[in-house]
Amino acid sequence: MSTLRRLEDEILSADKLQRDGTPSASIAILEDGAISTHIISNGSEDAETIYQCGSISKAITAMGVARMVDLGHLSYDTKIVDVLPAHKPSAFLEPQSVHLLDLVTVRMLITHTSGLTQPYEQGHPRDVETLPTKEQSIQGHSSTNLIRLQFGSLPGAQLLYCSGSFTLLEIAMEHITGKTFAELMQELVMRPLGMQRTFYGDLPDDEKNFTKPYLNGFQPTPIGVHRFTELAAVGLWSTPTDLLKLVSAIQQSIHSEGGFLKPATAHEILISGAVTFRSGAAQHRCGLGWYSTFTTFAHRGANPGYHSYVFGFFDQADLSLHRSGFSIMTNSLLGLESIRPIFSAMLYLKGWPRQKLMPSSLGVDDYVPFAAPEGTEIDEAWREWKGQWDHDWSLLEVQGQPALQLKDLPPVKLLPAAAPVQTFDDNNTNTEIILVADGLSATAIRLTWADNDRIIELLQLAKTVLKKRLS
Repeated sequence: MSTLRRLEDEILSADKLQRDGTPSASIAILEDGAISTHIISNGSEDAETIYQCGSISKAITAMGVARMVDLGHLSYDTKIVDVLPAHKPSAFLEPQSVHLLDLVTVRMLITHTSGLTQPYEQGHPRDVETLPTKEQSIQGHSSTNLIRLQFGSLPGAQLLYCSGSFTLLEIAMEHITGKTFAELMQELVMRPLGMQRTFYGDLPDDEKNFTKPYLNGFQPTPIGVHRFTELAAVGLWSTPTDLLKLVSAIQQSIHSEGGFLKPATAHEILISGAVTFRSGAAQHRCGLGWYSTFTTFAHRGANPGYHSYVFGFFDQADLSLHRSGFSIMTNSLLGLESIRPIFSAMLYLKGWPRQKLMPSSLGVDDYVPFAAPEGTEIDEAWREWKGQWDHDWSLLEVQGQPALQLKDLPPVKLLPAAAPVQTFDDNNTNTEIILVADGLSATAIRLTWADNDRIIELLQLAKTVLKKRLS
């Protein structure tokens, strides 16, 4: 049985997915360069059904920029003022800060270190007659639902996520080439990679195979599909299969000449060009279009009624996974709450390395997985952590099984998690144990070691909320 079929049969049924708030999850897995797909849904979606990608649009835009770098149209250190129409900066910046744009490079815009800030665009109803222009978008014109693009910090001073930075890139790319952004991206990225179900912009009138956005598992969004002026930032439609074609192309480019990108460019995108920063307790790396660790890269995206995630490996030392990854696309405002445990379950079923940190999931330092398939045995070592380990929390043994107790409330049964484990010694004896609270979808514990001391962590939602060392 395939990994994706097992995911639905053993861990996440379509009924459970819907009850948890997501009508459909379209999933593709990349294994040694080959892509397979599966849909978990009670609806009619199939592998060719397109979803809105949200901010994954930025990652694809960045690959268009990378191709322009390879073709000699610009460099990552090109100053954005040198490739914008001359009148654009004064159209949206205050007089006291307009000079700062002279310091902003293409690299800074892609890595969100330009100092510019502008919030997410929420889009417009599909039946609106005229969308705002890109210029109106960065100006915060009354026809948009955005505040203007502005400097919130100094160029290069910090990472400040800015959706509007990609609208500037979109304007620059059109100015350099004389082509519309949507057609340029087809030429640079989609057609070379055979991404036949991927495009920027509005749904064509004859497009019928798209999934509709939902607030939860049962309730559609009030105005349906949203339209966007800001294509480079949030205006992409795609499928998990097509997104993995790009992941595969980047992976191949790192290791060989003659690929989609020059190896030096691919290396700069994921490794040498990455900016390291902290978000909460976790350390993240923002590359040129992708968030990364030193062995993985990813991006997530959300538009009203959609959530998606795309992930790939690129370990230069261990090539066993360098052509592997997966993509998950959902049509729900709550889709991210399903994506996180699906992410864990797929790693678990494949036997791939545990990823405590999901690249591109800012503010997340861990996450609560699904329970493992029924009948999975619990590592007997869990008993080493028994007892009261905080004034409020205790790990108990109830009828031979682990249970979690808060103060004097009834204990909650703990189940083994659908998550791969990390090993902490050379003999493979000290491995972490992750247990999820039965019936509590946002609570789990993680049992580990540090310097021969036992560590117990309480996970709630996407955070480690309590960490205790037991000597």
